[in-house]
Amino acid sequence: MLVIFLITLLSSCTSSHIWGMDRATLMQAITRRDFSFLEPVSSRQYPNILKLGNGYCYILGLSLLEAGNTELARSFFSAGFTHDVPPYNLLCLEELSRIGTAEQRYAALEAWQQLAESSFGTLYTDGFFLPPDLANDSIGTARGELLLALGKYTEFPDGIADWYAERQLSEGMTRLFPEILQLSSAEAGTALSKYGVDVPVFDRTTRARIDLGKRQYQASWAVFRELLENRSAYLFTRFVLSDACKAALYGGTAVDADFLRSLSDSLPAQTLASGSDGTARFLLSFYSARILHKNRSAGTGDLADVLYGEAISRAESEKDYDTAVWYLLDYLQTDRSAFLQAVGVYAPLWHDASWYSDVLDAFIVRGVQLRDWKSLGMLKLALSGRADPSTEARLSYLCARTGGGGVFEGKKSDRDFYMEAFEGDHDSLYYRFLSANELGMPIGSYAPGNREHVVEASGAVSTPAADAGDDTAADTDDGGDLFTEDFLAAFVEAGLYRQLYSVLARCKTVSPERAIRLSEALAHAGQHELALRTAVLGLRRSDGPVTDALLKQVYPRPWLDAVSASATHFGLGEDVVYALLRSESFFRPDVVSSAGAIGLSQLMPATAGDIARKLKTTGYDLNDPGTNITFGVYYLAELAGRLDGNMLEALFSYNAGITRVRSWKKTFGNVYPDLFLESVPYSETREYGRKVLAAAAVYGYLYYQKSAEQTVREIFR
Repeated sequence: MLVIFLITLLSSCTSSHIWGMDRATLMQAITRRDFSFLEPVSSRQYPNILKLGNGYCYILGLSLLEAGNTELARSFFSAGFTHDVPPYNLLCLEELSRIGTAEQRYAALEAWQQLAESSFGTLYTDGFFLPPDLANDSIGTARGELLLALGKYTEFPDGIADWYAERQLSEGMTRLFPEILQLSSAEAGTALSKYGVDVPVFDRTTRARIDLGKRQYQASWAVFRELLENRSAYLFTRFVLSDACKAALYGGTAVDADFLRSLSDSLPAQTLASGSDGTARFLLSFYSARILHKNRSAGTGDLADVLYGEAISRAESEKDYDTAVWYLLDYLQTDRSAFLQAVGVYAPLWHDASWYSDVLDAFIVRGVQLRDWKSLGMLKLALSGRADPSTEARLSYLCARTGGGGVFEGKKSDRDFYMEAFEGDHDSLYYRFLSANELGMPIGSYAPGNREHVVEASGAVSTPAADAGDDTAADTDDGGDLFTEDFLAAFVEAGLYRQLYSVLARCKTVSPERAIRLSEALAHAGQHELALRTAVLGLRRSDGPVTDALLKQVYPRPWLDAVSASATHFGLGEDVVYALLRSESFFRPDVVSSAGAIGLSQLMPATAGDIARKLKTTGYDLNDPGTNITFGVYYLAELAGRLDGNMLEALFSYNAGITRVRSWKKTFGNVYPDLFLESVPYSETREYGRKVLAAAAVYGYLYYQKSAEQTVREIFR
């Protein structure tokens, strides 16, 4: 399929020879990273590669960059920026802002800012996402760091000290700070601060902020407290005061809460442009509350809820408001009645429902552990639909399973709640499957063709670009795709697989048809993880029906022979095995977790060693897909055998360890399996169980003619 795909796309390309080579020969050289063909080519001829099509300066530049030839890569990015058209030239400019000397990167950032103010800037608004490092706040930091590196100290509009106060310290700001202190008195007078901040205050404040970043909390707080006592206006700007308060939280004691509160009654006259009395008072109240919250075990937490309320009333931004309400709810977790009362007060007023998902999750888990079904019904009532959609679906399902603790007696039936969980506008496929099972509805009635029912279970790891923008933007005839098929196919041909995904992830719309074609091409090239992620983009970035063809790319079956052999040999279903592999590694065979788990089935080396001894295997390689699959399937089957065939508990044990699961079962397990899942203390393990069951149900539907009821019964038995 890959060969057909590339031939179809590339046969339409111009047959012109470039630098004495036809297109096929040139691309073969690029794929081998053999750039000797460029040796006789002058820089004036570099734009000639655009005869192949738009974007080829970018393709060649990325290939050179991957080969370590930064200087030549910059030359092709420059040619692309100058001679190509949007959006290809913008991609080239982005790269120019990241590589090269400080002077070169600064020039690119200046060009970027000018371009952002032109009509080209609308391409980012309408077509694809701004990269995080070129967003307004990031570009301001990057430009400032380059100005410092270039010694252009007088080009900060409000002075260097004020620029430092207006942002979180970056690694570059920390690294360049000692050079600033070498300024002469004359230079300092003109460059340091438009508002009269003197060198000692700037010096001590910044050093304290650097110590905070190094987690030297007590040393940081000692300096901050002295400066705050002197009421230096520089300390009362947003980022500086926030750092000072964090130092008090982690390096101070309970009595420092009173000190911070006293400051809000005697703020200095504000002289810095970034200063705000309201913001300062919010931060002082908020961190006073957090200090008491942290020290509540010492009997000092009684006023925390009052101070959180004070902070909420002083919040000037939606984010500050939601942050203060979140911490208040977290503080009230031990008083379930007060928690519910606070939810009733603040839920109608909060701004970002997703912000509260984890604090609501903690309340729900504890409710299930306590069998406090009434509190779950009361929470559902207090939220009045203001929770994030997945939490609403979860509560609807739990109210159906437990009768809502009698809260809705005579008002809503269990079936009503199951229908809410099944039909609601949420992205939790797990609760849809369970509700459909209770309602007796077949999986085929809602899995394919219903976009919102399958997006969550696609399971793509989020990125800043992937989470931004409007996921429901309407498709045009070409799917709203910005880039030509030829350009995207060239990434695959040149072996720029991750770079291809990075470009696609920036697009606000990706048609399902294009996603399927590229996903198939990547899979043919052995890039199963990126093939899967590309298919997920097609699912998330368009609003058409979800076909079985797309769904099979989102739930693929790579290494089918190895999976089939291992599943058969060890007595597991292929649907469960694929669900596990997909959830563990997203089909990336060389992935290593932060904990050290390796490969497709994410086995720890010690566990793999035990498995190897039991299987009488020596000289094994966990990065080998066949070996890793065999070991992972054996391990899951062994766990299931040790747990009397209970697949849910085996999956939990695979994720968290069998000793923990047995302890949880002893403490919380005298309930139905779905309620046991809700009582598990580890959020990662709970979500793992949901994802594997949902994925197994989709695999069962697509490939093994299973109903949702069969999958639920097999895992929840």
